[in-house]
Amino acid sequence: MIVENRLCLQRLSSWLNVVSRTSRILYRRPLAEQAASILSLCEASGIIAFQGLALEVTCRECDDPHVAQILYQGVSYHYLCPMNGVISLTEDDLKLVRCDKKALLRALSASAGLKENAARVLNDGSLVYLGLTAQDRGNQPWGLAYAEGLEDPNILAGVIENIQQRFCDGPGLIVTPSRVALTLPLPRSYKLIALHELFFGESDRITLDLQMARTRLGRREKVPRTPGRPTKRETTRRLQAELKSAGDWPASASLQVRLIQAQWPQEDWPPPAPNTLENQLRRLNKK
Repeated sequence: MIVENRLCLQRLSSWLNVVSRTSRILYRRPLAEQAASILSLCEASGIIAFQGLALEVTCRECDDPHVAQILYQGVSYHYLCPMNGVISLTEDDLKLVRCDKKALLRALSASAGLKENAARVLNDGSLVYLGLTAQDRGNQPWGLAYAEGLEDPNILAGVIENIQQRFCDGPGLIVTPSRVALTLPLPRSYKLIALHELFFGESDRITLDLQMARTRLGRREKVPRTPGRPTKRETTRRLQAELKSAGDWPASASLQVRLIQAQWPQEDWPPPAPNTLENQLRRLNKK
């Protein structure tokens, strides 16, 4: 399904991954600077909700950052820095937001044609079975679930155990914002897929990419390579640039390879072998 002006939700995946691992409240302004259109979509659907204004901030004007209390006078905000004096702030600098997981799950369920009350929360909330979707007419219904925090081996083990013991047989997809190898074998014919691969944003809602679901479920052949389609090396270059710009690029070469493999687009699966990726990245880093 081709939709004009579709929004890639990779940035949302990154935000959700940070929050799921740290339970952090986020400053709104950096999110708006990173992806204003995604933030607008998430705020309209309640996935990201206003949490109030910060009462203190970490001073970034000093070589030795310190925590300072926010002071309000008239219509302006500021704080006092021992080295630099009065530091002025705007209200936008202080706005805090949080990710509302229930709103996210409602949006995912709605896009798959599932009822909200069909969801089952498992493994202390890190796994949620959303239901059995029949949107792919003419084909067997397939299960849809959401999982997070999979970088933690204990959470991952619990998710796999719950799929084995609590899920019906697939086929099915486990959508996740976690940066893990999506080729990880799961029981009962379930497969992992990145949240931003299975869903995309439109102006006011999140939409299920049925064509991508069919591809991941193995219900159609992969799109043959055609002239003008990016080579795997070009895809490696693009992913490296995106991850570097997002501040998510590790120093370790082995971690770089694993991160590229985890982010590899499903329509071009599988990614290159680890030694091939390592050679590609070595050449790219020399330029």
